[in-house]
Amino acid sequence: MAEQVRRRVLVVGGGVAGVTAAARLARAGTPVILLEQGKQLGGRASSGALPGFGEVDLGFHVLMRTCRAARALLRLLGAEGDVRFQPRLEVPIWHAGRVHWVESHPLLHLIPFFFRFGHLSARERLALLRLLPGLARVPEASAADWLRSLRIPPRAVETLLRPLLLSALNGEPEEVSARYAAMVIRRVLLSPRGGALGFFQVPMSRIWGRVVPLVERAGGEVRTQARVEAIALEGGRAVGVRLKSGEEIPGEAVIAALPPQELVRLLPEGERGFLSEARKIPWSPIVCVHFLFDRPVLSLPFLFAPGLPLQAAFSVTRLQGREGPEHVAAVLSGARDWLEKPPGEVKEEVLDSLREPAPRARGAHLLSSYVLRFPHATFLPAPGVDGRRPYNLTPIRGLFLAGDFTPTGWPSTLEGAALSGLSAAGTCLSPLDR
Repeated sequence: MAEQVRRRVLVVGGGVAGVTAAARLARAGTPVILLEQGKQLGGRASSGALPGFGEVDLGFHVLMRTCRAARALLRLLGAEGDVRFQPRLEVPIWHAGRVHWVESHPLLHLIPFFFRFGHLSARERLALLRLLPGLARVPEASAADWLRSLRIPPRAVETLLRPLLLSALNGEPEEVSARYAAMVIRRVLLSPRGGALGFFQVPMSRIWGRVVPLVERAGGEVRTQARVEAIALEGGRAVGVRLKSGEEIPGEAVIAALPPQELVRLLPEGERGFLSEARKIPWSPIVCVHFLFDRPVLSLPFLFAPGLPLQAAFSVTRLQGREGPEHVAAVLSGARDWLEKPPGEVKEEVLDSLREPAPRARGAHLLSSYVLRFPHATFLPAPGVDGRRPYNLTPIRGLFLAGDFTPTGWPSTLEGAALSGLSAAGTCLSPLDR
């Protein structure tokens, strides 16, 4: 038991990054104590019970086939079957009363798109080819400035690229970095199969909960509703944590899977300097409005609606292959203007917006609805943000960072979180092995 305690690693934060780190360590045979202050694992990608709906994902999350680290985590948890991927990229875009598709052909990839995407003229579609040489040398500028420099037509930006960037980066083209915009375009539009979307078939916290037996088999434990009050330091080294209850838990190392603004409160004032730049990382909100209708209202399992307040709507019921009342999740990214509005006003505006691409909603009875706001849903990948993202190895010995805000090469996504958890666990294991 003494040897087990000596080698024990404490993971603070049970979001996707923390779950990934704990799973990786447990797989290596390291005893782990995973501490999460909430009732469910998953953090910003958790599920919970909403009256009338049952257990649902509180936000709506989509995985891409190209997300290798996140898919590796699912395999590690035995949950590969809990995500259903499209055979290839197929995204319906509703605009001005019509639906046209962005879809990848099995052999020709996007070539048919240049002939069929009716929201744009032939000249506007051909102008998108200017992206190809533009991807070879991307400036440190906003995506909007970069697209203007490539002379991409405004309607092509508004109808195609803005919805793509807003949903993937949670920011407007004027706000996000051209480098991250280019990354999204490469991985979604230019990857023949990698851009295919995957939809979770069960509430996500059930998936992350599969880490519990994995951790327990390695001699560790997972605790929810465990609020950490401080990370204990001795001689410049992390030696454990203290819970709000007063309990002290010793360990060989600590992985802090928390955003910088939360982590800073757990450290002594004189040990916070390495987070000074990370605390300047801007964050961006998402609002998710859940509707439960007595009948199907969407003609498609999901759609994007540029130009409407709605932005995107997903039939959770149909995407999970269920029948009965239709659960529609309406997602508003980069939703600063929605944070201060009363919930009733948000619900009515989004519902009115939904009735345009889904006219059947006008005659349907609304059984229940919830407005959920996430002020710090993702970090904003603004120009220059990479210089503020902290590495997982910190100046405090035995303290490692995990989180999508670390320099993973990805924006704030499930993939970025999983990559950071794997990296933090790998860095932590090296000194433990020595």
